[in-house]
Amino acid sequence: MTLNTIGYARDFWLEGLSFQKVCKNAWPGKVIFTPEIIYQMSAMAIEKFFMAWLTQEQALPENHTLRDLVRAGDKVASLDPELRKTLLRMDRFMDLCPLVPLNIPKPDKSHVPEFLDTMEKSRAWIEERLHPELLVLTNDSVVLNI
Repeated sequence: MTLNTIGYARDFWLEGLSFQKVCKNAWPGKVIFTPEIIYQMSAMAIEKFFMAWLTQEQALPENHTLRDLVRAGDKVASLDPELRKTLLRMDRFMDLCPLVPLNIPKPDKSHVPEFLDTMEKSRAWIEERLHPELLVLTNDSVVLNI
């Protein structure tokens, strides 16, 4: 792994920790965020965690949807089956400027615990696979820069 790769991967990891911290502090009801906002922030944390790992492995995804991250991750290591299933279930809420209007469901409060749990499980699964140099800070010491 080159110094450049370590730097990019570390940036992704720290950004993921920042999004995770916001999510954890925003639910339940500490800050007024809608389930859609919690979804977007937890998906961003997951994306950043995956991008840290995939950058380290030099196996970048085609795009940054949860489905694309799962696909890229499966090429590097077999993802935990339950994590894979929940990531793909979360992906159904993604609306990335489709050319044709789609009927994309909106998350509600009942979905939020799964979003937060999936974010935590993604971090834990990926953290076991990261180079030690990338694990420079814990979630408690992250300064919010987003």
